[in-house]
Amino acid sequence: MINENTIPPGMDPEIYSEIYTYIQAMINLYGIIHREKVVEIINMQNDYQIGLDDLKMIEEDERTRNIETYIGIKDEYFVSASIMVLEKFDKVM
Repeated sequence: MINENTIPPGMDPEIYSEIYTYIQAMINLYGIIHREKVVEIINMQNDYQIGLDDLKMIEEDERTRNIETYIGIKDEYFVSASIMVLEKFDKVM
């Protein structure tokens, strides 16, 4: 469930939800991904364009705290649950 307060002002809720799903897919595939790379991939594959500011609200999204929809955040990276739980962030960098 999307908390309307976490959607960046002026952004379509469906696009925000799609961005969240993109990030989940990327961390499932790569384990860890830099925010700038997320923006680059999303902008390459869609008609709409996003910026780094559009990703800031992900931290406030209540889905980041649910294990099934978890997105870890460390510095400028989105991180998978397994890397966060095992505290392997520094090793994969």
